[in-house]
Formats: sequence, structure tokens, C-alpha cells
Amino acid sequence: MNTDFYSDYSPTELIVRYRSLLLLYGLAIFFDTVSTIHFMHRGGVEMELHPLVRWGSIIYGPVAGPLLFAFLFKFLAGLIILFYIRRLAPSILRLAALISVLAGILNLWGESLLIH
Repeated sequence: MNTDFYSDYSPTELIVRYRSLLLLYGLAIFFDTVSTIHFMHRGGVEMELHPLVRWGSIIYGPVAGPLLFAFLFKFLAGLIILFYIRRLAPSILRLAALISVLAGILNLWGESLLIH
């Protein structure tokens, strides 16, 4: 008897089943990414605290770096969580979306406290 309810779903079925949660998660990390691009244009790439995003922004610039390393990699990580940690994925993705929104707010208003 299979005790894992979600183990019978294919990755495509999981994406369809959780499409609204993935959309919420994607919008939250997109907000964080756009606010990161905004503060990098105002304060510089060196103000980024996340080492992967800062490194990507130094190499690819303050727009492409966050799009690749902040948005794309976080979204892919969310999909991996959905596929492999199926039972906990909704809770993890909701928490990650909340943290991303808070990080985006900090990027917009908190950076002015750090710059000035």
C-alpha cells in the first residue's frame, strides 16, 4: 500500500496541481528580483548581501545577474522542492514567497537606510 499520496503524480501533474502556488511563488521572487535590480542601480552591486546574486551581478551586470541568479535559480529550486519534497512543498513554497516579499520590501525601503 502506497502511503505517500503525492508519489503517484508526475512532475507535469504536480505543476498543474500547484500552478496557483507556483504563480504566487514566482510573483514573489520576481518582486524581490525587480527590487534588487532597483537598489543595485541606486547603490551599486557591492551592496548585495547574497553572495551568489552579487557574484552573478558583477559578472553579468545589475540586470541580467539578478534575473539569472535571483529569479531563475530560486524558481528552479522551488520546482525541485515541489518534485522531491512533495508533501512539504506547499508549506516551503509559501514560506519562501513570504520571505521573498519581505526581502523585496527591504530592498525598496531598507536600502535607503543603508545608503544614507
